[in-house]
Amino acid sequence: MSLCEDELIEAVLRIKRASEEPLTAAQVHAALAAENVTCELKEVKKAASKAAKRAPPTTTAATESEPPKPQAPSKQSLKKEAAMATALKSAEMAMQWAQKAYHEESWMVALHGNTEETKAFIDRAAACAISGLLFDGEIVCKERVEADIATLHYMLLPGSPFNLPEESRNAATTQLALLEKTKEVGKVASPNGAPFVAQPTFQSNRQGFAFKTGDNGLGYYHEAWFAAASKCYASASASATGAEAEEEEPPPTDPALREILVQMREDAGSKKSAASTHSGFSVDRAIAKATSLSLAAADGTLEDID
Repeated sequence: MSLCEDELIEAVLRIKRASEEPLTAAQVHAALAAENVTCELKEVKKAASKAAKRAPPTTTAATESEPPKPQAPSKQSLKKEAAMATALKSAEMAMQWAQKAYHEESWMVALHGNTEETKAFIDRAAACAISGLLFDGEIVCKERVEADIATLHYMLLPGSPFNLPEESRNAATTQLALLEKTKEVGKVASPNGAPFVAQPTFQSNRQGFAFKTGDNGLGYYHEAWFAAASKCYASASASATGAEAEEEEPPPTDPALREILVQMREDAGSKKSAASTHSGFSVDRAIAKATSLSLAAADGTLEDID
C-alpha cells in the first residue's frame, strides 16, 4: 500500500505520537512497513522533517503541567518583614521592662519559674491589662498604667503571638485608648513626670497637685492624672463578695502566650548583662519605635524610617 505525501506525513505523526520514546526515521520506516505501507527510507525522512514542522512543541504540555515556580520575595516585602520583626522586638522589650517595673517579684518568679508559673503570669498580666481589674494589694499607679499600655500595645501589634478572639481584641483596643489618654494629662511638673511624689511633710503648693494621703501613701498627687487613670480601672471585688472575690481570677488568654516568657527565660542570661548598659531605655520610646515601624511597614513608607 502506497501513500501520498500528506498521508505519509500524517502516518509519521501518528506513529511518533504513539511512542513514548523518540523514534528515528529508520524506526518509523520499519513501523510503516509493518503496516504494509510501501515507501522508501528517504521518503520517510522527508515526511518526518515536514511532520516536525506541523507537530506542536513537545515541551508545551510539560510546561503547562508543571506548577509555577514561586517568585522570590521583593525587596520591599523583605524590608516590610524586617520592619515588622523589629517593631515586635521593640514592643516586646517595652512590655518586659514595664512589667518588671510594676511587679518585679512576680516577674522574677515567671522569668525563672516552671512552665505553669510562666503561663499563670502571662495569663494574669494579659487579662488584667484588658479588663483593668485591680486585685488585692493593687492600686492605680504610673507603673500599672505603663505596664498595661506596653502589654496591650504588644498584644495588638500585627504579628504578635497573642491570638485574641475578636471580643477580647475589641476590649483591648478600647482599654488601650483609655490608657493612652492618661499620657495627655501625664506631662506633669515632677521628677520623671511622676503623677505621685512621696513626701512626708507639706513643702509648698504645686500646680495640679494635691498634698494628701491616698492609695500611694502620703505625698503629692496629680489630680487630673489620677482622675483619668482611675476611669480605666475597677476593683475585682466590686461585683463579688467574700470568698468569691478572693477566688476570682482574670479569664485565661491564649495558652500559646506562655512562649513569650519561656523565650525570655532562655534569654535571661544574655539580657542580664545587656541591662547594665541599657539604663537609658525608655518604654515610651520603645513603643513609639514599634508603632512607627509597624505603620511604615503597613503603608509602604519604609524609606522614611531611620
